[in-house]
Amino acid sequence: TGQTVTPTPSSNTDTTTQTVKAATLTVTKNSTPANKTVIAGSTGVLIGSWQFDGGNSGEDIRVTSIAVRGSTTGDYNTLTLKQGSTILNPVIDNPVSANDATVTSTFALTDPLIITKGTSVNVDMYANIPSSGTAAGEVDAWGLTDTTSATNASVVAYGKSTGNRATVTLTSNDGALLTIAAAGTLTIGADTK
Repeated sequence: TGQTVTPTPSSNTDTTTQTVKAATLTVTKNSTPANKTVIAGSTGVLIGSWQFDGGNSGEDIRVTSIAVRGSTTGDYNTLTLKQGSTILNPVIDNPVSANDATVTSTFALTDPLIITKGTSVNVDMYANIPSSGTAAGEVDAWGLTDTTSATNASVVAYGKSTGNRATVTLTSNDGALLTIAAAGTLTIGADTK
């Protein structure tokens, strides 16, 4: 049209700063369970616990797989992951039996675990310890050990909105030492009062 356009305002204008953040997740072992004795024949024994922290993530996180390394000869079964009271399926009835850092029991989650950005959740692992065929005195541990951030096999996670692979920062830990006992002990002392 040949008309002159006069910008208003006529000077540069600053806008609100926009920070772009990727999908990130930090996973660390919780302080419980600590090293302890577990009794053959017990069910629902807490054998591992981790914090999944999306506090610095730019978006919600979708965890699709958790691979747990078990230092064991196969005296545990019915491995069950829980977030609070919710069971994260599937349950692994026959975990991999090997004392090898590269061998894991992998939970390919039927319903991915969603971690809202800016929050963290605890994931606990429970197991049953059969009474038959269990080696008293055996020491086992269950941990997350793959610390490769870009292709972490211990925890596979994605941004919920973008679908981009999340960067997982994992502090490798073999887990608490769990010593199997055939039975518990009760110590009774005389009251000296």
